[in-house]
Amino acid sequence: MDWGDTAVKRSAVTLLVFGIAFLLFAFTVPPYMTGTLRTLPTDLDFTLTSTGSRGVTRTEHIRSEPTPKIDEIRINADQTLDTDDGRQLASISESVTLIGHSRFPVFEPTATISGTPVDSENQTREGLRYFFPANTLRQSYLYYDELLGEAEYVDYTDRGGDTYIFHQSLDDRRLADGRSYSVDRTLWVDRYSGLVLDRHETVTLGDAPTQEFSFTDATRALMEDWAAETTRGLLVAKVLAFSAKFLGLVLIGIGLWRTGFLHGKT
Repeated sequence: MDWGDTAVKRSAVTLLVFGIAFLLFAFTVPPYMTGTLRTLPTDLDFTLTSTGSRGVTRTEHIRSEPTPKIDEIRINADQTLDTDDGRQLASISESVTLIGHSRFPVFEPTATISGTPVDSENQTREGLRYFFPANTLRQSYLYYDELLGEAEYVDYTDRGGDTYIFHQSLDDRRLADGRSYSVDRTLWVDRYSGLVLDRHETVTLGDAPTQEFSFTDATRALMEDWAAETTRGLLVAKVLAFSAKFLGLVLIGIGLWRTGFLHGKT
């Protein structure tokens, strides 16, 4: 190959430039896409609805907003318990700042809650609440209980495809107001997005009859669609990264071959 040939030289340089550009793309854009998809958005506004076994509906309205720190997100949630005849049994409001990618609370006094036996302001909270980490692992996680005001472990127990199942059983605990409290909860979590696809809880509070709560069909569909959209985005990022790296290396290889570098010509 004659390196002095202008056309060959230009084509080789062009291939090398495009090859390097593809590699730069592969190492920047797909990782950014993946990081964005795995970080909680700052404009969330959605509602989880659970039906109870005794004519009670639990509604949780969850919103997010940005904070001055890039990877910290403020979560505001309002929860109500209402009977079928329109009576409100409980109303709980809480706010907490989370680490965007891990979904755990920041280790600072940012948590406030009202409407529970453990109302508090500007407390440091432990444990997950509405979200699991993206790329959820098969392990135990601390999970915050709003009536106890503390976090205890929820344990991985099984899986169904890309859905991980976690379980927690808290028996005969004593609340701050003196009432006894028991809860048995099972959570179905999408492993890639960390979204809770379904939640079943059996709750006994004081002398009240035991209640069972599960997500409604509409809520399950909402969370499943959200998880599927996230999974598709992660797959697109993975394919883009692989394709760009492959094309980049091929173009660089051809460019080097045209220069004669790979077969000892200069």
